[in-house]
Amino acid sequence: MTNGIVTFVQGLVGMKVFAELRAGTTAFGILLECDHFLNLRIRNAIILRARKAEKVEEFFVSGRHLRYIHLAHAVDANKVLSRAIAPPRKKTAPPRRETFR
Repeated sequence: MTNGIVTFVQGLVGMKVFAELRAGTTAFGILLECDHFLNLRIRNAIILRARKAEKVEEFFVSGRHLRYIHLAHAVDANKVLSRAIAPPRKKTAPPRRETFR
């Protein structure tokens, strides 16, 4: 695991983000996924192209076309980083009740 910008953006999964692309297009929505190439999947996205707004259920942003990711003022960077660096939680099954007859 690396501690860089990718790790920080992966910590933003589930939060609202504003992605600005190189072509001047912007996408606003909830970040679903971010991989190591900064490819983003955004849910319930509002896409702004040439002053026209378009709402889509899911939008994919290639990492090579990404210029900026704007954050809300309420985002706490320390919490985002600790969330991204924390090891994934394992789901534990409830204890099985064995009955012998």
